[in-house]
Amino acid sequence: MVGGRTIHVTSATRIELEEGPVVVGAFVKVEGTQRPDMSIDAAKIEVLSNPSGDDGHNELEGVIQSLPPGGGLIGDWVVSGHVVHVTAATIIDTEHGAVVVGAQVEVKGTNRTDGSIDAAKIEVKQNEDEQSAVRLKGSIQSLPHTHDMTGDWMVNTTTVHVTTATRLDSEHGFTVGGRVKVKGMQRADGSIDARMVKSRD
Repeated sequence: MVGGRTIHVTSATRIELEEGPVVVGAFVKVEGTQRPDMSIDAAKIEVLSNPSGDDGHNELEGVIQSLPPGGGLIGDWVVSGHVVHVTAATIIDTEHGAVVVGAQVEVKGTNRTDGSIDAAKIEVKQNEDEQSAVRLKGSIQSLPHTHDMTGDWMVNTTTVHVTTATRLDSEHGFTVGGRVKVKGMQRADGSIDARMVKSRD
């Protein structure tokens, strides 16, 4: 079990132990094929660091599970079960995707004694499984009362969560009744964390 996901390991799985043994609490990188139930058939598992964090530095690859309230990025994130402290000094690389719940990221930083990480750099990784992204086309039923459009939108009957990391293409404007195309990650409750919202003519 890694970051809340089941990893299927067989005799064919390549396990790299250069940075430490496979123990509960170790940080690992898993490469493999995702099953429909979101579990992974592991082709390779690489131990990135041991749980004691003796060197004080850490690299973590995982999935963003939560972001700070209010739509900003500064504050505490949860990445695959680990608290990540993000400040104005943290470098956030969004070249390969937006910072949204469900995005794969690589975190580099310094361990605290409580196991959390002070992030020096966070890089959004390329989403190799585009099938995990959902797309929605429809008309806007309601918009948040914010100047930057962040907050919860209602598109058709679906709640769409828009943050400062969401890419907004407003060529035709965003108004109630207007049509939009949404791309993002779906939550368990059916709502969508939007990576992109594009207005349609």
